[in-house]
Amino acid sequence: MVHPHAADCAYLTDSELLYERGILSKDRTSVSLKHVRAVHVTQGFLNRILGVGTIQISTAGDQPEFTVADMPDPGTIREAISKAQNQGTD
Repeated sequence: MVHPHAADCAYLTDSELLYERGILSKDRTSVSLKHVRAVHVTQGFLNRILGVGTIQISTAGDQPEFTVADMPDPGTIREAISKAQNQGTD
């Protein structure tokens, strides 16, 4: 999965979810899939029409690890994370 803006990218590997922000300076966050507790997707009416949404990735803490706005096809991305988590436990 890749976020459409050049400055923000999100990647899903077999064991990690990686989020990278910035063009000149980079801010990178990686979360082990086994530590992801919740994937929250928010889509308003217009976002549903456009096929985009906001995804919040939460671990054991009170606040989300990171939030990605305007992510294309967020439901499919949530399912891909869940599938990758389930494959890791097999």
